[in-house]
Amino acid sequence: SSHPLVQQMLGLQTVLHFHLAQGQAYYQAGGARLASCRRCIEEQKHQSEALEQANANMDILVATMTRSVEGLLMKFHERQEKHRTLLSTFDVDIVTLRHTSLHKAISDDQHRTLLDCIPEEETRSQAKQFRLLSEDLSRRVTEFERRATHREIAETVRKERAKPAPVDLDALDRLVQEANQNYSGEHEALEVL
Repeated sequence: SSHPLVQQMLGLQTVLHFHLAQGQAYYQAGGARLASCRRCIEEQKHQSEALEQANANMDILVATMTRSVEGLLMKFHERQEKHRTLLSTFDVDIVTLRHTSLHKAISDDQHRTLLDCIPEEETRSQAKQFRLLSEDLSRRVTEFERRATHREIAETVRKERAKPAPVDLDALDRLVQEANQNYSGEHEALEVL
């Protein structure tokens, strides 16, 4: 037992046991890291799927919002044009009503023309109020169109959808697969030791 070769064998055996223990520690730590990477990739895949669904929902929302706003604005402009025409011809229409006589069968001392059948001052007051409300509404719609919030939202969604994903999950998955292969190789080497 005091022979130098035996001493050297015992020293070599101690070194090999140390390297084996160190390899097993690295192997276990690597396995834990690899398992953690696998969990992270799974979580990122789920997050990616959720983001894709959210993007699809946002596309639907933007399309619906755009159709609604465009339809609303189209109807507003059509009706606004009719209202402007009515308001611009209001005084001419009053004159026409004043000069249009009622048929003798329905006229009397107080109602000789069509204008006599309606309260003129009240009608003028309503027309004035309608004109003010119409102008106010036109200003608000013009401001809305100028701000075009819905267009900004649609443009932001379009830009965000065009951006590449911040993490290439396929490349990350390939790296984990390579790590799995290396890990398997290390496992075989430890088994040999």
